[in-house]
Amino acid sequence: MKPNQDPFNPSREQAIRTGALLDIAAADIGMPLALSSRLWRAVADDSPCCPGDPRLMSLCWCVFLFLRTEAFDREDRGLHHRIIWFEANVIGRKVGIKAIAHRGDAFEPVMTLLCADEPDPFSKSPAPILAAADSKSPFAL
Repeated sequence: MKPNQDPFNPSREQAIRTGALLDIAAADIGMPLALSSRLWRAVADDSPCCPGDPRLMSLCWCVFLFLRTEAFDREDRGLHHRIIWFEANVIGRKVGIKAIAHRGDAFEPVMTLLCADEPDPFSKSPAPILAAADSKSPFAL
């Protein structure tokens, strides 16, 4: 996948088939889960993504914790999606992450994990990825 290629174009399923998105349904979070190959490279360089890899487990755990505790840096909610941005320490490596809960190709609930600055079809603008929480910011917690 080229760095600026949209992993949702033309479809999520095709992106998984071509390797733009890596299917990590084995993480079993209650909905289909995929992550971009760019995010995996940010976490694990050129190592293959395998179930049971401690970096993958750490990444999934970080997503769970940030969602559960609402400790994310920014959030965007739409009619059929929710995006959160956060910075996580995945086994010693700091990574900016964007987690998107949205409808899949067949309108089923799915989650997709991307690097914080990767394009997606839901974000309205390329606003600062990790916006500082202040009283003027619409993303302040």
